[in-house]
Amino acid sequence: MILTLLTDFGAASPYVAILKGLALKAIPDLSLIDLSHQIRPGDIMESQFFLQYCCCCRFPENSIHLAIVDPGVGTSRLPLAIQTDDGFFVGPDNGIFTFLQGKIKAVHAIASPWIISPEPALTFHGRDIFLPAALWLANGHPINQIGPRLQPDDLIRKPLPKPIITDRKIHGRIIYIDNFGNLISNIHTDHLPAAAKFSCCFLNWHTDTLTPTYSLGNSPEPILTRSSFGLLEIALNGGSAADWFDIDIRQQPTAGITISFS
Repeated sequence: MILTLLTDFGAASPYVAILKGLALKAIPDLSLIDLSHQIRPGDIMESQFFLQYCCCCRFPENSIHLAIVDPGVGTSRLPLAIQTDDGFFVGPDNGIFTFLQGKIKAVHAIASPWIISPEPALTFHGRDIFLPAALWLANGHPINQIGPRLQPDDLIRKPLPKPIITDRKIHGRIIYIDNFGNLISNIHTDHLPAAAKFSCCFLNWHTDTLTPTYSLGNSPEPILTRSSFGLLEIALNGGSAADWFDIDIRQQPTAGITISFS
């Protein structure tokens, strides 16, 4: 059984080791896969990006995805266990699972006393509530015993921003900056008409060329390319586009990206 982990704990955090140790103590042959532990603290949008583009349809059927990005830990927000055709998702009801809208087969609040810790710490639900629920599913137990069934439409929604598309323009934004400093937008390359001429504007930078790959870029100028996710991406051959634009990789840029058609 595969259990993936997504947290904002940080790679050097003891909390990650605690989760892994308890998981392997309970199920020694469990396959643990780290999606990331470097999510910006409490960042629901970045968490959704990882889950949507790294999890869905990319792992074996019935894999379990444990997402602990939980700025509301200890509050009244519900802990969730969700089943889809792809597998299971466990984490807080804070909008992190909005991308699953329309794909949910069953969703339950994690509440059964024989599953969760008898005295869960208000500051570490990842250890005392979410992980036990994920291990319950990993052991093949039914999701309907985790707690009361909920309606998918009642879950909190915080959708990833969508581009605004008009006849002549597409207004989007950067939704993720990877470790190389590549700026990944929310504009899908399918939005670009095949034969249309276009220009791209981001901050004070312009281009009218879609470059196939990084190595064809003419340093030190950034390029516009198609990311492996099928999204428009601004990159710098041999360097960091985030540095070139003086954007902190740990901050979400607020400047938009605009595609204009001629």
